[in-house]
Amino acid sequence: MDVAVPTVAASIAAMLLVPDDGRAAVARLTGQAPIGRWPQWVFLLLAVVGAAALLPAVRPAPHHVVVAATAAGVVGVGAVLLRRGRRRASRAVARRRVVDMCDALVAELHAGQPPGQALAWVARSWPDLEAASAVARLGGDVPAALRQAAQLPGVEPVGQIAVGWDVAHRSGARLSDVLDRLSRALRDDDDVRREVSASLGPTRATGRLLAILPVFGLGLGYSMGADPLAVLLGTTFGSLSLAAGAALAVGGLLWIDRIADRAETC
Repeated sequence: MDVAVPTVAASIAAMLLVPDDGRAAVARLTGQAPIGRWPQWVFLLLAVVGAAALLPAVRPAPHHVVVAATAAGVVGVGAVLLRRGRRRASRAVARRRVVDMCDALVAELHAGQPPGQALAWVARSWPDLEAASAVARLGGDVPAALRQAAQLPGVEPVGQIAVGWDVAHRSGARLSDVLDRLSRALRDDDDVRREVSASLGPTRATGRLLAILPVFGLGLGYSMGADPLAVLLGTTFGSLSLAAGAALAVGGLLWIDRIADRAETC
């Protein structure tokens, strides 16, 4: 019981150390209002102060400190992997919305709308294009405004729309034709990304399964009449073994996730 409090406190601190995944920025493109939140350093400071206040009362043994640090590391890595997955999903949704946005812009242009007016109509559904629409109304540099909008995570393809807009303006080509070809290219690229992500799903699942296999080993130990948790949590050697095993497990998960991320971004 005396190890529970420092373990929980260290785990909370590890979760608060994980940076924000940028979903508030992606929410701007989707038209959803981002949820306000305090800076993470405020919560981290509160967690650290709370843990420091509890430690003198708990007086943990050295192996309890190792267990708490191990728990903090496992929870922190789990939070990192979870937020990476959410970030990938958010960016995938944002990329698909960019393709839909380009299709809508092409449809307005084919309907006979001038480029500025077509951009204004599309900006009603995609608020992040309002700045570019305002620049178009004032006769400013629309490609530059689109490149600025492309700085948000997951909406980088908007920069390609800016390039197509610039090419059509400089060459005199019809903007609808340029963006139509660009839209098809973006859709093909999104289809390839989906196939790559689907093929990497089993790889990530296998890594997670291998990481949790030691948990089944605990059950095997109890079935043989042993008490593995008493050794892992109650002795210095056991806590060090737990820390080493957890480090190898989470290191493997991070390695697999990094390799998969590189494959998805190729």
